[in-house]
Amino acid sequence: MDWSTNLIVRARKVPPDKGGWNILYTWWHGADVIDPAVHFGLSGAGPSTWFGWPNVPQLEKLGIDWVRAKDQMKRKQLADEIQRVALSEVTYVPWGEWVQPTVFRKNVRDVLKFGAPIFWNVKLAG
Repeated sequence: MDWSTNLIVRARKVPPDKGGWNILYTWWHGADVIDPAVHFGLSGAGPSTWFGWPNVPQLEKLGIDWVRAKDQMKRKQLADEIQRVALSEVTYVPWGEWVQPTVFRKNVRDVLKFGAPIFWNVKLAG
């Protein structure tokens, strides 16, 4: 499916036989899924969450508890429970991860390391 059609179809909340959908393939940068506070796939907020609109109140409560936890061990326990609930409820299916290597010519310097290509600060040597 082309991207424009995907943008239209993924917003439909009707069954596939009525023009809706039942699966969406996408990917996120690491910063988009680095913790439960920002990971779209870990939301269970129903109509106000990511496409698929999972309604999982327990997942929402765990996410709020994770944000409010001050102890790192408690956060780890909550993160484990969030992952267990998300995979049990199938709010999303992680199919893997990938790394896109980037190389620069020898005369390119001062490249900032970041999760996506950024080109400020870059200089050409001699």
